[in-house]
Amino acid sequence: MFTIEQKLALLKKFYSCMKPNVLKLEVNDFGFDFIDIMRKAGVVVDYVDFKKNIHKYRLHVSQQVYDYLLLHHIKQNGNVCGYFDDYANDILCFNIDSRGISPEETYLVAEYVYIYLKLENILPLMVESGRGYHIWVRLNERQDNEKIYSFSRRIASSVTYILQNQGIDMEKVFITIYPTPGYTQGYSLRLFGSRHVRTGEFSHVVLPGIGMLNENESWRYFGEYVLKTN
Repeated sequence: MFTIEQKLALLKKFYSCMKPNVLKLEVNDFGFDFIDIMRKAGVVVDYVDFKKNIHKYRLHVSQQVYDYLLLHHIKQNGNVCGYFDDYANDILCFNIDSRGISPEETYLVAEYVYIYLKLENILPLMVESGRGYHIWVRLNERQDNEKIYSFSRRIASSVTYILQNQGIDMEKVFITIYPTPGYTQGYSLRLFGSRHVRTGEFSHVVLPGIGMLNENESWRYFGEYVLKTN
């Protein structure tokens, strides 16, 4: 089992291309006192959204503060969401988000994305998240966002086409592509390794044909994935 410090190192390695000085923090209830504490620590708070049971903050931070908040992410005290680089990245993600179809159908969409990536000789990392799944891919090197987007659109279009022909209502499920050129400023994505603030569910790794791994197994697989795709 990994120590907290080892988990932090794995997250920093996997998400190293993401913007190092900005993040979105999602927590159950911090409020204005938290904003004051952050500002006294030199953090710039440029966005706040207070809703019942979930507060969201976009923060401009130092590397030290980023690491501090990542540790809280690992300890299940909130969710850190990262922002992709504006121009080039070495990771991409498909965010499968259900808006009305069944859990079984949502899983089928994610499974097909996973399969189509495997057909491209790409090893995906499928993670349960919120109303759906995140399917991460780590590239050998940074690629231009336009090139990543073109590839990801081709995969998403193929999956949409085949599942529509199988009777799945693809109007009720979103396949959102990260990074999308022109949208890296305002759109973030939750990093692996925390419990979803709203649902309380851990970001379990899912292996099609095998099933969902528990928390310890998920961390072990994530660590192996990071090393394998390094």
